[in-house]
Amino acid sequence: MFQYSKKFNIFLFAFALLALVFVLFTPIVTQAQNLIVCDGDNCSIAKFVELVQVFINFVTFTLAIPISAVLLGYGGFLMITARGNQSQVDSAKTAFKSAIGGLVIILVAWLLVYTIVETLISPDFRIPEEVKLES
Repeated sequence: MFQYSKKFNIFLFAFALLALVFVLFTPIVTQAQNLIVCDGDNCSIAKFVELVQVFINFVTFTLAIPISAVLLGYGGFLMITARGNQSQVDSAKTAFKSAIGGLVIILVAWLLVYTIVETLISPDFRIPEEVKLES
């Protein structure tokens, strides 16, 4: 039986992974059309803040979490195929640490932005018209 070269196998795997990503992320890209929250002349600061919130939610939940899942799967693939090769086990551990660390950073950033945006959008939030300083 004919055996392919290692470079061709890597190319084939990368092409299959790219095709899978394209098929999985096509609905996500079409969902990005919901990012526009302003209707022409009906724009205000509240709509801008809402746009920021929608964009952050899109990046966090629609892009970052699936990418992290793919990276965790890649780390798992490296771990399973290591067969005792310590350098590949170390690469897998690094992939796990990077994916989990990046996801934690993104979720903490989302939490901070969400809290700030919810404070700005709340009806009780008022910017004072005058700031009086007492001396």
